Formats: sequence, C-alpha cells, structure tokens
Amino acid sequence: MYIIKIINFIILENVATASATNESAQNESSRSSGVCRPGSETPNDESDRHKNNRGGSNEWGGGRENLWDSDENEAEEEDEDEEEDEEEEEDEDKDETPYCLKVKKPPPNWHIVPEMINRQIGNNPLFQRRFYGSLHAVERLELMYNLDEHQGCVNALNFNQKGNLLASASDDLTVVIWDWAVGKKHHWFTSGHTSNMFQAKWLPLDMECLMVTCARDGQVRLLDLKHDTSKKLAAHRGPSHKLAVHPETPHVVFSAGEDARVFSIDIRESKPNKLLVVKEDSSEVQLYSIHSNPLNCNEFCVGGRSLYVRVYDRRKVSKPLYHLLPYHLTGNKHVTCAVYNHNGTEILASYNDEDIYLFNTLMPPRVDTSIDYVHRYQGHRNNATGKL
Repeated sequence: MYIIKIINFIILENVATASATNESAQNESSRSSGVCRPGSETPNDESDRHKNNRGGSNEWGGGRENLWDSDENEAEEEDEDEEEDEEEEEDEDKDETPYCLKVKKPPPNWHIVPEMINRQIGNNPLFQRRFYGSLHAVERLELMYNLDEHQGCVNALNFNQKGNLLASASDDLTVVIWDWAVGKKHHWFTSGHTSNMFQAKWLPLDMECLMVTCARDGQVRLLDLKHDTSKKLAAHRGPSHKLAVHPETPHVVFSAGEDARVFSIDIRESKPNKLLVVKEDSSEVQLYSIHSNPLNCNEFCVGGRSLYVRVYDRRKVSKPLYHLLPYHLTGNKHVTCAVYNHNGTEILASYNDEDIYLFNTLMPPRVDTSIDYVHRYQGHRNNATGKL
C-alpha cells in the first residue's frame, strides 16, 4: 500500500538538545577509546616489532638501558601511529561528508515580536507566509497522519483554495479527496485515464468541485466531483506531466507535454488552443514542466529536455521573454521542474542529476536575453521528472 504523509509543526527543542548531547557523547567516546578502524596497519606493525625483538637477534645482553630505550621508542612510535590513524579517519570523514552538510547553519530568519506586531496591524497573510518559510518552522515538522488508500505510486498532491481538502492522484488511475485535518477519506473516484497520472489540480472557482488532471497517456481531463464524471479536454502526442491554473482566469488551463506543445484550454469551449511549440535549434523540446506567474496571468515558464527555463507571455509566444540558465552547465543536463515563488519575482528550477537553482526574474538579462542563477542548493540528485 502507498502512503501519503501529512506533517504538522511542533516544538522539539528538548528532543533536538538530547539528540545533540548523545551524539556529542558518542563522538567523545569514540575519540578517547583509541580503537583502531578496520584496515589500520597499527596492530600489524606492533606485532612485527615484538617479533623482531624476540627472534631477530641472538644477543640479549645489551643491558637494561637498551631495553628501556627500546620500550620507550616503541611507545613513541605507537603514539605516532595512533595520531596518524586518527588524522586519516578525520580526513576520510571530511571526504565522505557532502559539501551541503558542511555549510554552517544559517541564523534565525523569523522573529516573533515584530511578526506579532505586523499581524495585529493587518498583515496576516504575510505573517503566515513568512512563518511557513522560516527555518524555525521547518525544523519542527513532524508526521501528522498516514493517508492510506492508493494501490500505486502517489505522483500528485494539491490543496483546494480553502485548504480544507487535499486531492491525491496515483498510478492506480484514481483520485482521492481527503479531509486531511481528521485524516479521513472524503471522496474517491476513477479518473478516466489509461496510464500513470502525473498531476491533479483544483480549478480556482468558488464552486470547488472541478479538477483537471494529466497523465502518461497524454490526456488532459476535467473531473466533476459533484456529478462523478470525467471528460477529455485535450490530448498530447506523448506524456503530459504538468498543468498550470491561475485565479484570474479560473476556467483556463495550461498543459505541457513531451510533444513540445503547450495547450491553452478553456473548459467552456469544445476544443483546446495550441499556444506554441517549443523548439531549440529547429528541434522540438520535450516539456516536463509549466507554471504560471501568480501575479501575472499572462506570464508562464516551461522547462524540459534543455538547459534553459523559458519564460513566455501568452499574448506573444513567437519568442520567449527571456531564458534562465546556470552558465556553467553543459552537456546533457536538462530541467525537470520550474516554479515561481508567491509573487513571481523568483523561479526555482531543478535539473536532472544536478543541483537546484534559484533565479531572480527582476535581474536585467544579458545580451542573449538569458539570466544566471543567484543561489544554488546542493545535495539534491534527480535523474527523473521532479515534483516541485
């Protein structure tokens, strides 16, 4: 059975402190024990030295001074060998530790007193957003519920606008609606797709009963929860991985597929509109991702089997507004997912078997209309489509 995990914020200072204390005690014990690691040459060297002293010479009459000198030399050599082994262990530990784990922990970025004051004067949405994105909150995430219903991989999760319902879509071709606050299934129905589902999104309508989905079969479908129906809206000539919706145009859906097509689909109309075909050097680019600018319903970004994240204006799609590219990347790296932040000033992009890069969309592009990254998040490895 495949499980969806819901997380909640709790206070864990005592647990973290106890864990850090135990870890420190264990490290101190391991350093003071002087136990040789596997593969150390110290025991073998010591054994060889005793063997030489006993059987390597027939003369034992060198006097007590020679014996004392020999013992002192051996003790000094053993101490030197142990120090060398400890240094080697430290060097190996440094080599094995990923660079991202060596980076110093950043200072707190959320301060309760000014935040409470701002909330009291009416900045409640900003209070919530800053808290959710703070290190203080992330460090206190804990498992809240296991939502167990699907019989295949769960590839998509999406909250409705009110935040009280959670939709999950799976390789088992079903969509489950959860009342996540109590950990209960609210509704279950089949999607109408014939292959792995990749995404499900609520339409931002006042009447929250309509969803759109896409899948490996290339179809984009409209699901009506109230009447328990499924309708095909469009079909790509290959898998369709991502959809984009916007509250300013609640009846319009953008879809991107591996056929390099971007469709603009109005659910009130009978046929989709082929918005553009993404090409690079006359070759079509397979698309894995599409996302709309939250503050500009005309702007969207796409990513796929290319080094570039491309940003378009739907009113003029003949060429991108600009490209986003980590300048140092070469070879067969490509974008697996790209998304805007809450106000459209930044785009976060993941690359296959590479790092995650943050781009500032307010930076002026270069002559070739491309923008370099402003921050790099290391430690991530991904050789398949990313679910951001």
